[in-house]
Amino acid sequence: MMFDWVAEKLVLFNKKAAGRRPPGPDGLPLFGSLLQARRKPLHFAQNLIQKYGDIVHFKIGFFTGYLLNHPEYVKQVLSLNHQNYNKQNYNYQKLKPVLGEGLITGDGETWAMHRRLIQPIFHRSRLASFGEITTKTTKQMLEEWALRVNSGQPVDIAADMMRLTLEVVTESLFSADIRSSIDLVRNAFTTLNEDIAYRFRTAFVPPLWVPTRRNRAFIKARDELDQLVFDIVERRRENGESKDDLLERLLEAGEGLPVEHELTDRQIRDEVITLLLAGHETTANLLTWTLHLLSQHPGVAQKLRDELAKVLQGREPSVDDLSELQYMEMVLKESVRLYPPVWIISRKAIDNDMIDGYTIPAGSTVTLCIYTLHRHPEFWDDPEAFIPERFSGEQSQNRDKYAYLPFGGGPRSCIGKYFALMEAQLVLAMICRQYHLKPVDNHVVEPEPLVTLRPLNGLKMVFRPVDDNN
Repeated sequence: MMFDWVAEKLVLFNKKAAGRRPPGPDGLPLFGSLLQARRKPLHFAQNLIQKYGDIVHFKIGFFTGYLLNHPEYVKQVLSLNHQNYNKQNYNYQKLKPVLGEGLITGDGETWAMHRRLIQPIFHRSRLASFGEITTKTTKQMLEEWALRVNSGQPVDIAADMMRLTLEVVTESLFSADIRSSIDLVRNAFTTLNEDIAYRFRTAFVPPLWVPTRRNRAFIKARDELDQLVFDIVERRRENGESKDDLLERLLEAGEGLPVEHELTDRQIRDEVITLLLAGHETTANLLTWTLHLLSQHPGVAQKLRDELAKVLQGREPSVDDLSELQYMEMVLKESVRLYPPVWIISRKAIDNDMIDGYTIPAGSTVTLCIYTLHRHPEFWDDPEAFIPERFSGEQSQNRDKYAYLPFGGGPRSCIGKYFALMEAQLVLAMICRQYHLKPVDNHVVEPEPLVTLRPLNGLKMVFRPVDDNN
C-alpha cells in the first residue's frame, strides 16, 4: 500500500513538472533538433521563437536547453538571480581548449580576482592613449588603401578590420608589435573560431587527442598562438621595461603575496589569449557590419559625413571629439543591434529556478540569443530596418535596458565596452571622412554565426575618395 501511494504521488509530481516545462519541438529521436540548428543557427532560433514564444525548450543531441527571448527573463538570469547561473555548461566547455580559464570562461573567486585585477586598465582615463594608438594604426591602413584606389581592386573589409583591431589591441594592452605575425595570428584565430562553432553544432565530435584532420589543424593553430603569447611574456621579462599596461599588471599580480596568489604563466596566457580574441574580433565585426550597412543606406552615410565635416573641420578625430559625434554613436549602436558580434550567450542553472511560471531545472542550460532579442517586435518598431535615430535620447529613454545587450549585462558585462566603442568610433570617423565604400557586384553578404557573428566569405568592397567639399 505504501509503495502504491508513493508511486501515485510520483506520477502526479511528474505530470505537474511536465506541465511547467516550456513548449518546444520534439525533434528526432537521439538527435533532437540537431540538423536544423546545425544548418542555419540564426533561422533555427528565430523559428523557435516565432512558433513557441519567448521561452522554449529544445534538444540538440544529448544537450537540453531553454531559449529565453524576453528582457525580463534575461534580467533574471544575468542580474536578479545571477548567483544561480554559472558558465560551467556545455557551450563554455567548448571554448576552454582555446581560452582556458580566462575572463570569458572562468567562474568563482578566481574569475572575480582576475576581473578586479584587469578592470583598471579599461578605465575611461586611459582612453586617450588608446585613442592615439587607434588613430595611428588606422592612418597606416588608410595609406595602404590609397595605393589601391586607382586600381579599382576590391578590399576585403572584414579581413582588414580584423588586422587593424588586432594590431590596436596588441599594442594598447600588451605594448607589443605583432605586424610581422599578423597573418599567422589572424589565420589561427579563424581556424579556432570555425572549429569551436563546428563543435557547438555537432553532437558527436572526436576528442582532441584523436588525430583527425580537423583536430590537427586546431592544435596547430592553438600552439602557434601559445608560442606568440609566451614569446611576448618572455621578452617583457628579459628587458624588464615598465610599460604600465595590462601585461605588466598580469606579471606583477600577487607579488609579495603567498605563492598561491601569484598568476601562473598558464593563467597569464589564458587572459592574454582571451583579451586578444575578445578585444579584436568583436570590434572588427562591429566595424565590418557598420560599413556594410552604410553602403546600403547612402542617406545615413551622407548624414554621418555631414556631422564629421561639421565637428572635425577637416582634421583627424581624437577621443575629445567623440562626445560631439552623436549621430555616429547612433549609427554604431544601431549596427550592433542588427548584427551583435556576440550573438548568443548561455548559462548553467545551479539550482532550480522559476521563470514566468516555468521551471528551469538545476543543471540545465539557458540560452540567450542576442540576435533575436534585438529584433523583438514588442521592444523594437520595424525591427529589421536600419534606423540609427532609434538611439536618440528621446527614443531610448524608456527602453528596457535588457532589450539591448551588445555587451552583455549584469556583473559579467563586457569589461572592454568603452575601449571597443572608442576604437570603433575613431576608425569609422577616419574611414568615412575619406572614402565612400561600395559593395562588389554579386557579392552576397550574409551573417555566419560562429563564436562571433561574421559575414560569410568576408565583405568585398571598392572605394573612392570623398569629394573635398564633403
